[in-house]
Order: sequence, then structure tokens, then C-alpha cells
Amino acid sequence: MQGPLISIIIPVYNGEAFLENCIQSVLVQTYTNLEIILINDGSSDGSSALCDKIAAGDTRVKVIHKDNGGAASARNFGLDIAQGEFVGFVDCDDTIEPNMYEYMYNKIADTNADICICGHTVIKNGYKDVKRVPQEKILNPKKFWETYADENTLYLSLFLLWNKLIRRTLLSKRTPDRVRAANDVWLVTDCIAAAPEETKIVFLDIPLYNYKTFNNPGSLATGNMYTDRLDFLDHLEKIIYKKLPHRSDDAKRAIRFLQLTQLQDEIHHSYLFGNNTQYKMTISTVREICKLTVPLKKKCEAVMLCVFPPILYRFIFKVHNLIRRKCERNKARYE
Repeated sequence: MQGPLISIIIPVYNGEAFLENCIQSVLVQTYTNLEIILINDGSSDGSSALCDKIAAGDTRVKVIHKDNGGAASARNFGLDIAQGEFVGFVDCDDTIEPNMYEYMYNKIADTNADICICGHTVIKNGYKDVKRVPQEKILNPKKFWETYADENTLYLSLFLLWNKLIRRTLLSKRTPDRVRAANDVWLVTDCIAAAPEETKIVFLDIPLYNYKTFNNPGSLATGNMYTDRLDFLDHLEKIIYKKLPHRSDDAKRAIRFLQLTQLQDEIHHSYLFGNNTQYKMTISTVREICKLTVPLKKKCEAVMLCVFPPILYRFIFKVHNLIRRKCERNKARYE
């Protein structure tokens, strides 16, 4: 399919084990007018040579080698050289469906939109969890913020970077290079905050991006990254106050929701992987989480993080996963 040039920016850092699958899923896109920008961010494994090898086999691939500066720095570098009318982002350990950019561009063309947001699939330990987005909605930036303030549970799908196709002219503001965590949602937040009111944001409720999570302690957020996340939430709160001054209570509620779930996720990962965490869930925090519109599983997790020591929490989590896998196998056998 021929249409305007789309730039796909892929930050690469020590991704040798999964990089080839990622890039191959981009190379086989049914939308072929692509500029694929690989930013090798100071990798110390074989990623650098692999990037060069892939670029040698396809003229659409450009490789930039730079000193390590983090994902935000790599994406900013890619944006500086991107030539496409639209820009997409892919993480080097993920894959995309072969028709992702064809479907997203067609949705943009049909609605004369500037940003398209699609569904995605979370893949963890061989299991798939499809994340939906609003169906058949077209929002301008103001309505987007109002939707966010009302429906904070849509946060992940609305603010993630890699499930979007964005008009490049809307990406003039850069995320600070120093930001190591939440740099992707920071970029999306600033993009939509600065977008003209006539900007159209459309949704495509099809899971086209495959987000893969790995139980790799080396990739987990550190205490500094958790601080970055809190910095982002402060940044987001200021934007919501500015965009929706009449909705300050909704903004506070939405930000508090994110603060609590970020804290819960941080402690959860620390318990699972034995990181040195100086805090744990308190009874008052658990009460707050239990009042939120979150799945029962998250509420039970919060209670256990408050009551059980890490070694017992890890054991219960392991048993839970074993039981779930067995149930999934039995279900698949009868389908």
C-alpha cells in the first residue's frame, strides 16, 4: 500500500535476544512506505552489529549509533531526523501485527484525523491479555482531557506511546532526556496538551501491538525510576489543572489513582524480584485502593502486600500462576 511516508522509531538497548523478531514484524508491514529508524543507544551486546546487518538488507532502515542516554534521549534523536508525515514508535522487545500501520493510517485517512490509538495485547509468560480502547470515538484535545479525568482506568490505553500513529508536526515538544521512567507517556501527554483544538484523535479497537513483559530483574524500575514516575504525575497534574480548571477534584482523583497504582506495582515487583524496598503497603493505602474502580485481583494484591512478608507473597503469587496456567490449559483443551 502506498501513502505518505511513516517514520517508525525503535530505540535499541541490549536487545539482541529479541531485536530481530521486532524489526521483522515492522519490515513485513502491509503498509510499505516506511522509514524505519533504529537508534542504538550504546548497547553492549550484539545489538549494534545486528542493526547494521538488518539495515544492509533493506533501504528503508536507518541506523544511528549513539552513547547511552536512555529511551527518552533515543526517541528525541529519532524525532530530530524523522522525515515521515506520521510517526510511530516500537519498543525493541515487542512486535506488531503485519497490518498495524495500514489499518491505523486508513482510519486516519477516513476521518481526516491526526492521531490514531489502537488496542494492544499484553503477553506475559505465554498468556495474552487484550487491552481495549474506546470504540468509534473521535475526540478533540479538550474532550480527550475530559475523558481522561472521568475515566482514569483508560490511562494505559490512552497515554501509551507505542499504540499510536501521530502526525509528526504534533511532536515538536521533547521529553527531558534525564527521564528514565514514564518517558513514553510524558511524550504523549505533552503532545496532546500542546495540540491545537482542531486536532482529531481517533480510536481503533483492534489489538495491533504486542507488548511483551519479561521477568527480567535487570529491566525493572529502580527507586530513581519510581521518582521519575512521580515527577511525571506532578507534570500531568499541572496540565490537567490548566486544561480543566473547573475539574480540579476530578484531576486530583485521577492523579491519586495513578499514584496509588504506581506504588502498588513498584512494591509488587520489588517483592517478586527481591529488590531492596524501604516501604510497603499501609492499611490506609490499602483502604484507598479498595475504594478505587480496579479489578478484584488488584485489591487482593494490595491486601497481601500489606499483610504478608515478601517470601510468603512470592510463594502465593507463584502458586496462583501455576493454578491459572493449569486452568488456561484445560480451557484450551475443550475449545
